[in-house]
Formats: sequence, C-alpha cells, structure tokens
Amino acid sequence: MSSGPKRSLQTIRTMSNRFTGDDASHKKLFALTLMEHEKARLTQEKKTACRRVARIDRRIAEIQEEQARLLRTMEDFPPTRPHADAEPGRDDESPSPEEGGFRLKY
Repeated sequence: MSSGPKRSLQTIRTMSNRFTGDDASHKKLFALTLMEHEKARLTQEKKTACRRVARIDRRIAEIQEEQARLLRTMEDFPPTRPHADAEPGRDDESPSPEEGGFRLKY
C-alpha cells in the first residue's frame, strides 16, 4: 500500500479556480458570434433596402418621362375655350339636378 496522504473530494484538482467570470473565453466567443450574426443580418437588410430604393428611383424616372411625353403631346393641341352658352364658374360635365343629375347627401 501507498503511504501517501489519502485523497478526498477536497484534494481533487480542478480548473474552476483558474478562470474568473470576466475572463471566460467561451462568453467572449459567444458574444463575437452574436455580433457576426447581427452584422450579417443588417448587411442583408441594407442590400434589400438599397434595391428597393433603386426600384423606387427607376419608377420615379419612368413617371417623369411619361409626364414629359404627355406634356409634349399636349403642346400640339390648341388651347380649349369655354362654350359661349356655358355659365361662368360651372362645370359643363356635371349636370344640374333639373337636367336629370343627382344629389349627394352627406
């Protein structure tokens, strides 16, 4: 038999006393991983937003081109004049109630 000291639970060597809570490398790695995931998500979100803004810009340009085209075609027509028998301040297209139009009650 060995004549050395008896081993007990209190004499077992562990790694627990070598690391403090602030020094835990697994926590730092976990934090880095979370940051990488957030960065990737935000990068993707930014790309999507940029594509959407580009689509909106293209549509605005299309609308402006169409407006310019329509204005150019309107320049070819002579200006319209009101009819001589039309009452001033009244739309010709809206019939009066006496002429068979209808009234809206609010």
